[in-house]
Amino acid sequence: MSQEDESEDQSLGRRDILKLGAAGAATLAGSKLAPKNIDLSGLKPDILKRLRHIEKDNISMPRNFLEIATGGDLKDLRYRPRHTARKVASLASSGLENSNGFQSYNPSEAFLSTRDDGTGATVTEDGRLDSFFHPYTGYSTWLPYFTHGDDELMGSVPREGSYPELEVEGELKQTCNDLETTEFGMRHNKGILDAEYSGKDIVLEESSFVVPKEETLRRDYTIKNVSDEELEIVFRYHTRANVNNNEQNFGFWHSNSNELKADEELTWSDNESGQELRIGLEDEPDSTEAESYFEGSLVDLNLDDIRDILHLEDTDSSDSVEGRFLDGDLEKELSVKPGESVEVSVMLEGNESSKLEGGSQESAEDHWQGFFSDLEMPDEMDEREEDMYRDSARILAGLHDPEKSSSAAAPNIQPLYYPTWIRDGAIQTVAKAQSGQYQTAKEELKDFMAEVQSEDGSFQQCFNPEGGLTGVWEVQNDQPSLFTWAVSEVYHETGDKDFVEEIWENVQNAQEYLIGNRAGNGLMKSAPDYSENLEDFSRQSLWTNSLAYESLKTAAELAEELNEDGAEQYRAAADEIGESTVKNFFPESEEPVSEYRLFDGAINNFGGLDSFAVWPLSFAEDYDLEDEITSILDRETDFPPGFVPGQLNYAGMLYNQDRHEEADELVDQVLDHRSKAGGLYEQIQEDGEETMAYPLGWSQAAFIMAMEKKYS
Repeated sequence: MSQEDESEDQSLGRRDILKLGAAGAATLAGSKLAPKNIDLSGLKPDILKRLRHIEKDNISMPRNFLEIATGGDLKDLRYRPRHTARKVASLASSGLENSNGFQSYNPSEAFLSTRDDGTGATVTEDGRLDSFFHPYTGYSTWLPYFTHGDDELMGSVPREGSYPELEVEGELKQTCNDLETTEFGMRHNKGILDAEYSGKDIVLEESSFVVPKEETLRRDYTIKNVSDEELEIVFRYHTRANVNNNEQNFGFWHSNSNELKADEELTWSDNESGQELRIGLEDEPDSTEAESYFEGSLVDLNLDDIRDILHLEDTDSSDSVEGRFLDGDLEKELSVKPGESVEVSVMLEGNESSKLEGGSQESAEDHWQGFFSDLEMPDEMDEREEDMYRDSARILAGLHDPEKSSSAAAPNIQPLYYPTWIRDGAIQTVAKAQSGQYQTAKEELKDFMAEVQSEDGSFQQCFNPEGGLTGVWEVQNDQPSLFTWAVSEVYHETGDKDFVEEIWENVQNAQEYLIGNRAGNGLMKSAPDYSENLEDFSRQSLWTNSLAYESLKTAAELAEELNEDGAEQYRAAADEIGESTVKNFFPESEEPVSEYRLFDGAINNFGGLDSFAVWPLSFAEDYDLEDEITSILDRETDFPPGFVPGQLNYAGMLYNQDRHEEADELVDQVLDHRSKAGGLYEQIQEDGEETMAYPLGWSQAAFIMAMEKKYS
């Protein structure tokens, strides 16, 4: 991958969130500033030149794009608006390639979920619940932004989300501020997070897990008095939450108005959908409080203006409040003698049940013991590989929504990756099938992906678990091909011919789209692919076209196996795209080999993900390009920095070429950047900082696929 600038503003990810709306309004990750003309003179000339040559017939947005992009106004003003304004101005002046920096950082270190509940939670190392949601409802704790950088925002105290704090003899002790994280990690082969936070007089231990079958997140706390005196302690669970109707759109976050009631528990009710989020203690709390939140210094407005902007209702009561930005607290008063401890349990549930359900750590351990015993793992892995394989399988299982059969790209609200991309989902299904999660893999392909396919055989950008569009691009041309490839791979892993017959019409439709959506040079028309940049509308990629070749070739083989029509047509189209790909990306002239073709030339920006054309695809082998692509990757790919799925796929390619020592070294480098709780991030910066989504399903899937190739 190309070298990335160390500054936040220069960070480039694969999810581009800068959208230019009406009147030049810039809407950034849900923060809409007042419409103003954006001076494009500062953009690099080559970017403006490319944008003038966009293939206009291939640009299509959702009908409500402008409504999405310009909605909200000050109603949805976000955290630290001055910082937001500076960021937008910086992006507008520095170029489109920098537009993803705003949501490049994610503080999560652990992911808790099960394969059965559709409940997910990400947790930070300092004990804050970063996001909590049921994928089919979209509930979350409210965390607009996690700020990074070299200015005054670096290390800012998190008040969003959900976390415990203690008052010890009247002195506040927060896990994020006053206590040291002395332990943090997943219990071995169990879906339970264990953490310890230490102070002068107390130690706070935590064990958190999703209760199997109960759709409840449980956080068990043990408070130890390590002083020589009895301590009066108030345990407070503080939370700011958001409940909504699952209509979030990628890049645009619109918070719904909620009502918060505080009695025996905290209950958020979404005023639009009627959905609820409930938070309570195992024992009845000694006190509860619901209050509106605002910062007097948000903007240069008076108190009444701030209340109006944040949609806060005035109330004298501490047990009920309405608005978009609400706080709730549960408190338990405790007396702890020297050397003794007390226990408090917090439960969070995002469903319409009458009461919060309990559940023991033993039940969670039994659940995961059954899951791991069913995994099909390579026999010869070393201890580190086995540990990573189990964690990858656990995380992939937890991203699956059993009710809707969707699979989130990552369990994150910031950056917003909770939707299902067909690209990410298809790769996840292959890894799930390889690890023995056969039924889940088939369900995701036939019960979700096939159902959201467009009538013309294409796929829109990404979807919420209800199947609604949560992206802004109407089509991404690599996704029909990845869908077809995944169907074939899962079929070969399972041997289930009925599955292929059931989904065959969708496979056919995907091929018809590929055949009918080609440009004059024989390649697929330009459109966003995995990089999701505006520039994708004016360039064609090796990635998309090598996948299209594989899709049509694979579909021809499946058609013959099923005795269906189309094999000859698909094979002929595959040959045409394959030959056009060779001609345009690997020219015999002095023009360089390239990753992207533009109207006025080529871009040679090869990275680890381009190894996909060599392995697991057959394009490079079929056209005798293995050595050429491999030599480019060997010369230009270094880690870090890098896109983790690309680096792991590159390792898989090296295993396929029997270059095990080099592949092992690359895998070890990636695993050196595992989180403390075992998962893999999306990107590693040059300075070693882990950024973007965590845990990224694609990263976990790429590791499983690499191990399967190594030990095959």
